[in-house]
Amino acid sequence: MENELLLRTVSYLSIAKKISLLRAAGIICLLFLVTTGVHAQTTIRSARSGDWHVATTWVGGKVPGSADVVELYDGHQVTLTAQATCSRIELFPPHNSSSLVKTEFIVGSGASLAATTIVLNPKNDRRYTSFVNNGGAVSASSFVIGNGCITENLAGTIAVTTDVVNHGDIIMGAATLEIGGNYTFGGKSTFSEGTSTVKYTGSNTATQIIAPLPYHHLQLAGSSTKVPAASLLVSGDLLIESSATLNAGTYAHTVSGNVVNYGTLASEPNVATSLTVGGDYTNYGTTAAGAATYSIAGDWANNGTFQEGISTIILQGNTLQQLSGVTTFYNMHFRGSAQALLHNDITIRNSTSITNSHFNTGQNQVWLGTNAALTSPETDAAHIIGTVKTSRTLTPQAAESFGNIGLTLTRNEVDPGVITVERLTGVTTEISDGTESITRQYNISRSGMNDITALDMTMDLTFLPSELKSKPLNEYKLYNKGRNSEVMPVQSTAVSQTTMRHTNSNRFGTYTLAPPVIVPLPVELVWFKAQKQAHTVVLQWKTASEQDNKGFEIQVSTDGKTYQAIDFIESRTGNSNVPQFYTYTDSNPARNTVLHYRLRQVDFSGKYSFSKPMAVSAFTSGLIVQAVPNPFTDSIRFAGDSNAMQVTLTDMSGRPVLQQTLLPQQRSADGYHQLSTAQVQQAGLYVLTIKTQDQTQQTKLLKQ
Repeated sequence: MENELLLRTVSYLSIAKKISLLRAAGIICLLFLVTTGVHAQTTIRSARSGDWHVATTWVGGKVPGSADVVELYDGHQVTLTAQATCSRIELFPPHNSSSLVKTEFIVGSGASLAATTIVLNPKNDRRYTSFVNNGGAVSASSFVIGNGCITENLAGTIAVTTDVVNHGDIIMGAATLEIGGNYTFGGKSTFSEGTSTVKYTGSNTATQIIAPLPYHHLQLAGSSTKVPAASLLVSGDLLIESSATLNAGTYAHTVSGNVVNYGTLASEPNVATSLTVGGDYTNYGTTAAGAATYSIAGDWANNGTFQEGISTIILQGNTLQQLSGVTTFYNMHFRGSAQALLHNDITIRNSTSITNSHFNTGQNQVWLGTNAALTSPETDAAHIIGTVKTSRTLTPQAAESFGNIGLTLTRNEVDPGVITVERLTGVTTEISDGTESITRQYNISRSGMNDITALDMTMDLTFLPSELKSKPLNEYKLYNKGRNSEVMPVQSTAVSQTTMRHTNSNRFGTYTLAPPVIVPLPVELVWFKAQKQAHTVVLQWKTASEQDNKGFEIQVSTDGKTYQAIDFIESRTGNSNVPQFYTYTDSNPARNTVLHYRLRQVDFSGKYSFSKPMAVSAFTSGLIVQAVPNPFTDSIRFAGDSNAMQVTLTDMSGRPVLQQTLLPQQRSADGYHQLSTAQVQQAGLYVLTIKTQDQTQQTKLLKQ
């Protein structure tokens, strides 16, 4: 009987004796008499195309078991639709090398296969076999793909605990390939990444090599240190799990999506390397930046340990970039075309620059170390808005620029000790009733509490043209407010179009400029204010005296040039030598534009004069004034004045985790909506999207 069922016997002998060789019917059988027992391994071949679990698919009618070696032959197509386990699978190409029919093994959706070894074309002779995973779970100790063979991992997972050897083609879909050893390749082999995830899971050796492949998503896991063989090119995201370490090496790596690090990312300490990130960089583990340059187009979130070394961090996004987490940078440069927003204090040890837009510190500060400096001049279009702070020790007769933040001090032989300068921009301070400073102040302090009489300092204070409202510098006065003292003007001289010099100074405290008085009223106007309150504008003014005063016409302008009257307030007395107070509320101010208010004082003879205009920032129908708190825990508050709003909170993969419709009547008395986020359990970055009938606005939030 011609029986193609072959028996392969593997045994382990404790006593090498009693061996008999029996020959019968042309079949050679080896019988090993052992004291420890016998373990047999069977090879099963395919008889035809069919289902793995159907007996007629196999020679001899035996479905392969867990200890069997499986061989697929002659262009047979075998499909696995359930669970299977075997020792080894080998796919042999058709005997006719010119045939275009492939020997093929297909793992169906939901099926699972566990094998020690999977080999396509063991002879490696450039003929056709194919392994297709359509959504199953495949696990193997090793995976070998011979010449002319194709592995299509279209869905599901192929997990290999040791090496993947590819001499053919691997085509990836929305699937996962796990590699526990190394990926080696040769000949004309190819790798097409699709939208897949390749995960290196090695833990059995000190290092695991990351092959120079085109990756979509790349994940690193396992305790072996991951070492790239060349520059990494990742079109999707890079994830470093908590157990993993990526030694970036001497290469230039590019990740088009997000980088999330729960483990360790280490760059060379003395070699200038680079990492370019097209999305967010989020660090929950340890980032040892070494001498690398990280160029990031998304947000920076440091929730772990950042070791700055002598690295350079470049923020270069074209949308709002948010920085969170207390971080010390060596070099940090903002080159984005949209603004950056700071959520925590940061420290710069060496250099920083702002070149294309504004870097907003919010309620936080940028601290410049004793050797740190701005390396390029700030401009109206590109500067730090908020607080910059630094401390320096002055040398006699040597100008100290305090990191080029706009203040230079030169002292005499009297040593004032360590000087700290805090520069605040973007807000004004009140000089006197109704008189506000420009939007830049320098607060100068020393380690001692008091001014020093014998100290003689020369200070140069620089301002931006926009802060001066394009007016000549010599029209302003320099004011100083010391500790527990009134604001007082100090002698100063304009030494350039934007720099004011104050000499012979021994005073500390806050220095700033006050705008010039434009046109006085016929009556003695002490001050005039315009302030937003809820959805209205409240105007207030005070007169010291009035003579023949009929009243005040309230005028408003949307461009600062053309004004229109909106009301008239009669004088309380017409004539008065005592202070008079007036209040007017504009209940229906124009929206979406800056408003300019002024008073037109009219006397009984018909003569009139104008007050200095006061500007009020635009009322907008923006959906989010500010989503707080950020980071958030159990709820988010934000303001909005539109009708029904559709609120969606999504994670960084785009999956909605919270959706809710909010109505105007749900706002609190102070105009805020309260959104519960108690159901959001996973910490990380989220996107808050708010839609109305005609608007959509998004902001990124961090869940603690």
